[in-house]
Amino acid sequence: MLLPWIDWYAKVRIEYIAIPVAVALGYMIVNTLFPEILHKIGLYIIYTVTAIYIVLFMFADTVFMSHALQPLYAVYTLASIYLLVCFCHLRCFNPEQLIFLGGLVLFILSAVNDYLYYSNIWVYGFLGLGELTGIAMLVFALCAAASVFISTMKELEAAKQRERELAFEKISLEERIGLVQTQLAGLLDQKSSMPNDIFLGPLTLKRVSNRAYLFDIDMSLSPKEFALLLLFVTHAGQLLDSAYLYEKAWDLPMNGDKQTLQNHVSSLRKKLEDGDCGYTISSIYGKGYRFEEV
Repeated sequence: MLLPWIDWYAKVRIEYIAIPVAVALGYMIVNTLFPEILHKIGLYIIYTVTAIYIVLFMFADTVFMSHALQPLYAVYTLASIYLLVCFCHLRCFNPEQLIFLGGLVLFILSAVNDYLYYSNIWVYGFLGLGELTGIAMLVFALCAAASVFISTMKELEAAKQRERELAFEKISLEERIGLVQTQLAGLLDQKSSMPNDIFLGPLTLKRVSNRAYLFDIDMSLSPKEFALLLLFVTHAGQLLDSAYLYEKAWDLPMNGDKQTLQNHVSSLRKKLEDGDCGYTISSIYGKGYRFEEV
C-alpha cells in the first residue's frame, strides 16, 4: 500500500470522500466548458449534496456510509442524465467539449452500474465485472483532463491577445490616434462598399431599414440583434472576439459587460435555430463567437 500507516477505516473514508469530490470537480469543468447550459440552481444543489456527503463520510459510521452510497449514486446518475439531455440541445461542439462529452457518457454508465450493484438490483451491474467500472471512471478522468488542457491553452492564447491590447494602450496618444484614424478609414471604406441588401442562404439583411428576413419572414430583431447578425453574416465562419462584437454593436468598450452581449447572442441564436435557417452561433470559450453552418 502507498500509505501503510493509515488504518483501514481511514482508507475507506478517503475512498468514499473521493466520490463526491470527483463529481464536484467534474461539474466545475462542465460549468467551464458549457457555461450556457447549466443553471446556477442545479449547480448549487450538486455542490450542497456534495458538501453534505463529504461531512457525512468524514464522521458517520462505516455501515451507515455504505447505505448512504445508494441515494448518492441515484442523485449523481439523475444529474448526469440531466446534463446529457441539456447537451442534446447544443447544435455545435468544439473539440474539448466533444472529448469531455465522451467521458461523461462513460461516467453515466459507471454511475448507473454502481447504483444497480450497490442496490442489489443487478448483482453484476450491466457493465459486468467491477474492473470495467473502474476503467470507465479512469477514461472519464483522462477526458476531463484533456478538455481542461485544451481549454487552458485557449485561455493562454486569449491572455496573449489581451497583452497585445494592453501594449496598444501604452503607446503614446499621437500614435494611438494615428492607428485609430487608419482603422476608421478602413471601416468606412468597407461600409461604403457593402451593399444595402445582404443575402446568405435563407437570410436577407436590409441595412437601410435595419431589418432581417428568414425565408422572407421578418425576424423582428432588436437594433442590437440586427447589428450583431450583420457582423456575423459578413464574417461568416470567422471567430469574432466578444469585445469586438460589443464595441461594434454598442459603439462602446465592453469593460467587462459580457452578460449583456451573451443575452443578445443567446436571443439571436434562438431565433436562428427556431427558424431552422441552417446556421447557428457557436460559443468559443475564452475567445468569442463564430457564425457557421449547422
